[in-house]
Amino acid sequence: MSVEPEVCDRPKILVIDNESRICDSLKVLLEGQGYTVSTASGGKEGMESLSGGSFALVITDVVMPDTDGLAIMDYVKDKSPHTLVIVITEHVSVQSAVDSLRKGAFDYLTKPFDPEELAAIVKRATEQVCLKARLNVAEEALRRSEERYRVLVENSLVGIYIRQGDRIRYANNTFEKIFGYTREELLKCDFWSLVHPEDREMVRDMGIRRLKGKTLPYQYEARGIRKDGKTIWVSRRNVCIDHEGNPAILGNIVDITELKQIEEHLVRSEKLRAMGEMASGIAHDFNNVLSAIIGNTELLLSAVSDGKLCKRLNGIETAARDASHTVKRLQDFTRIRKDDTDFERIDIHRLVDDVISITRPRWKDQYQGKGIAIDLITDFKEVPPVAGHPFEVREVLTNLLFNALDAMPEGGRLGVGTRHVFEGTDSDEAKDGFVEIYFSDTGFGMSERIKKKIFDPFFTTKGVNSSGLGLSVSYGIITRHGGSILVETKEGEGARFIVRLPVSYAVKERAEEITEVRKDTGKARILVIEDDSMVIELLDEILTSGGHDVTCAQGGMEGVQRFKDEQFDMVFTDLGMPEMTGWDVARSVKDKNSQIPVALITGWGEEFDQSRLKDAGVDLIVAKPFTVDRILRLVDEAMDI
Repeated sequence: MSVEPEVCDRPKILVIDNESRICDSLKVLLEGQGYTVSTASGGKEGMESLSGGSFALVITDVVMPDTDGLAIMDYVKDKSPHTLVIVITEHVSVQSAVDSLRKGAFDYLTKPFDPEELAAIVKRATEQVCLKARLNVAEEALRRSEERYRVLVENSLVGIYIRQGDRIRYANNTFEKIFGYTREELLKCDFWSLVHPEDREMVRDMGIRRLKGKTLPYQYEARGIRKDGKTIWVSRRNVCIDHEGNPAILGNIVDITELKQIEEHLVRSEKLRAMGEMASGIAHDFNNVLSAIIGNTELLLSAVSDGKLCKRLNGIETAARDASHTVKRLQDFTRIRKDDTDFERIDIHRLVDDVISITRPRWKDQYQGKGIAIDLITDFKEVPPVAGHPFEVREVLTNLLFNALDAMPEGGRLGVGTRHVFEGTDSDEAKDGFVEIYFSDTGFGMSERIKKKIFDPFFTTKGVNSSGLGLSVSYGIITRHGGSILVETKEGEGARFIVRLPVSYAVKERAEEITEVRKDTGKARILVIEDDSMVIELLDEILTSGGHDVTCAQGGMEGVQRFKDEQFDMVFTDLGMPEMTGWDVARSVKDKNSQIPVALITGWGEEFDQSRLKDAGVDLIVAKPFTVDRILRLVDEAMDI
């Protein structure tokens, strides 16, 4: 039995004596002082009372017929260790007093006793019992509180640890999971083995300065090293505490690796967005110039017969077309081209075989000629088809293969493989999974710093021999295909680039292109609206050479007014004009006559949403730079609308 806290309000006392007058007198005396008193006429009856209730104090005679007070004391000590015992007797002896105290009696009185002395002893005894009861309650509350906090700390979403010097003195479950160690391993390991080598000096300095009482940021970020060697990012919050009499650092950490990856992706996307805005304007201006160059060159080629001059003109045309591809690549790397309407089904294995065959002269013939051995290892798993532009994806894979070769100037193993993977998601986009194509090398690898920058425009580790656009362009192409490029690398341990493309069964294989013969649609009255004089002159000459009647307007305002005043069969309008955009021109034309076809001329690419084209009244798109044949065929197409 134990003493409950409430007995302190009115302590319960059991009086055991074979003389009823003693029991009655003590009952009256003690109840008058606020106690609750029970009596028993002998030792056995007293023990029965003790077994059925909780008492703060027992007052018992030493000598009784059925048992003695010492036996009662043994019973109390065994059954109710919190209960105190006061012994009374009229046959006092030194030995009996010593025996009683040895048994654990609180005090010893002889009959007849002084009521005031008894009252004082009872008061001291009950106060001690109540004090112990309150202490027990406090200790139990503390134990329960500690248990609750222990459960909270152990199951916290934050990793919590205590560090003294180089050793970890405590680590919770979350800390174990973050770093992949057991608690026993953590308590034995060097704390600094959990910190990335490049961040150790910073973390060490922060800890030393904090222990010296310096005011430091409450929270900071640093890299960590897991047991499996993987680098992670953690957010740290540290305070100084006293642990077992010595200064220590109480720290908590949160794994922010995924957050950092998202942040880096957003930063890279923002950089490319800014570059895209710049490239978009450059592409528009270049395409205007290239349209004039290509168009005028084609017109000259159709008008001259001098072989030498034709050769020079063909050279100009080829150079201009190459320049137009450069502009397209610029749009690719900034990802402002989003058109996927001409995607076709791609057999990845056939495409990879093409890449290996195309690059074979370099990685096999050239390297062997220099005495350098490249060991090609392939691992092709069965994969479903993907959708995209084969020549663009082929360009990406070729670039990655060449990068792998550049990382092994002394030779090594070149790995190429494919596999079909699924992500843990039920979204429609990922239900069929992804096809992964990887290129691995045994070269010098990359540091974390370099790895973060490899997709940035113009960043290169190859010096003047590289433009720094290869991986940026590849990143743009794969992103436009709805995929991603992953990089696994360690400095000195090679690299592995993984291209991931979504599976697509819906896109059909590209049919063989059939060369169509232009139809003679007759003479058409055409209004050309442009703000660039070179493009106006070029379109005028092209359309006139095709037998059409052409009227030119410098800008949107003039063009709309001409359309109101005259009759036309078709309108060509530039998109980007200062006073009035091509969208506004198209709407004005359709408002006056919805049957007139409108062709939008743009140097911004062909990434327009079909619903927007329809809402604006645009029937056809002409991307700069355009060819003579493209313009004339467009008129034929418009006349059939």
